[in-house]
Amino acid sequence: MIVLYGDARYEYKHGIQRQHIQDRRIAVTFRELTGKNEKFYEENKDLYERIIRIGKRFTGISVGRFEKIFHDINTIMI
Repeated sequence: MIVLYGDARYEYKHGIQRQHIQDRRIAVTFRELTGKNEKFYEENKDLYERIIRIGKRFTGISVGRFEKIFHDINTIMI
């Protein structure tokens, strides 16, 4: 899984070109759950809370975090 945030998400052009897809491709978009729509939240409170619990268990590394680690390692080695 690749997670984009910060500059990687908003500033850099990112995408997968059709000619690079050799097999089945699945794209999933996640959105931050906010309390802006309180009625929807109240009607789906159990689902919201379940999704938040699942999200908090994420142990991977985001693209932005990887870039920082990679930069820090290169800085140390120079």
